[in-house]
Amino acid sequence: MTKADFINYLSHPEDLNGSSIKDLEKLVQEYPYFQLGRMLYLKNLHNENSIAYEKHLHVTSAYAPSGKVLYNLIKKKSQAPNSKPQ
Repeated sequence: MTKADFINYLSHPEDLNGSSIKDLEKLVQEYPYFQLGRMLYLKNLHNENSIAYEKHLHVTSAYAPSGKVLYNLIKKKSQAPNSKPQ
């Protein structure tokens, strides 16, 4: 995974797909205390409806700085490009 890939995933977590799971899993294994990496990995598992999601949810919630941030990331829906915030 390149730095540009990680920044893209961070900016657009809805773009996470089956091919990004292995990259994020490797990142989490290499840097187990990297909170953003864990959170993106969990989001990727959620996007792919993985059976490993529940297991990793508990681990990631222990590492997350805030449960609210983790919840918002997981439940985030992509906004339509033409919609404006009210």
